[in-house]
Amino acid sequence: PGPSIAPEEYLSSFDDKVYLVGATLEVQERTVIATLNWKYLEDLPGTTIFRHVTDCAGNLLGQGDGYSVGRMLPFEGLTAGTEVNDVRYIPLNASSGDGCYALSVGLYLPDGTRVMARDPDGQPLPDGAVRLTTTLAPSR
Repeated sequence: PGPSIAPEEYLSSFDDKVYLVGATLEVQERTVIATLNWKYLEDLPGTTIFRHVTDCAGNLLGQGDGYSVGRMLPFEGLTAGTEVNDVRYIPLNASSGDGCYALSVGLYLPDGTRVMARDPDGQPLPDGAVRLTTTLAPSR
């Protein structure tokens, strides 16, 4: 565990209890590798991470919902200040036609509602999700 205070820099705050501090998105053949760096400060009981991969037009290509660290580590019960490096391999059902991929990341509660996500300026994020995009160079 690190200090149990909010990080100075982050991508999103989820109810000021869990922070997405950093994230990367990599596409390798028919798999997306999502690396998410979380900082946990306080319980959000029953929350699950959603990781949805779409093309940039919004068509769902794959998803990897579940707890962090290969679905083995729920946030509940962690010590305040714990930092988690979560790497998820998400198989794709299809490839993006134009090479543009988007990853939406957020948290949802047992009833399916999404936890409020805010950017560092305190503005709500659409759909309660952080969105990352990448574009692959066309293959020859």
